[in-house]
This record gives sequence, structure tokens and C-alpha cells, in this order.
Amino acid sequence: MQFLSSAVEKKQKVVVSFKLGDIYAETFQYQTGEKAGQTGCSIKGRLLQIFSAKIDGPVVDFADIVRLAA
Repeated sequence: MQFLSSAVEKKQKVVVSFKLGDIYAETFQYQTGEKAGQTGCSIKGRLLQIFSAKIDGPVVDFADIVRLAA
């Protein structure tokens, strides 16, 4: 996972496929900006698994990384 955060810090494009559990919606109030005072909604959940990630195009398969770590 460290290489993903280092890629984000280097401003590389990172796209992740993942599985969430216990998904629910949560409302909030915008505090600043154009939408200040308006109600917003976000989706929350527990991260169960990361399947793969793309870092500037090439795919990194997490199943291979888990096998290497075992």
C-alpha cells in the first residue's frame, strides 16, 4: 500500500478497484464555499479488499502482491 501513497504524492494518476461492506449514506452541511449552508451526502463503508490499481495506466494486481508476501 505504501507504493500507492507514494504514487499519489508524485501526482500520478491512481485508479483503484475495491470491495466495500456495510455501505450507508451520511448527510452533512457544507461549511464554506458556494454551497455553504446546503446539505450534502456522502457514501461511507468499510474497505474489505483492494483488487487492483492502475498507476498512470499499468495495472498492479494485488492478488500477486499478497501471494509474494505470504
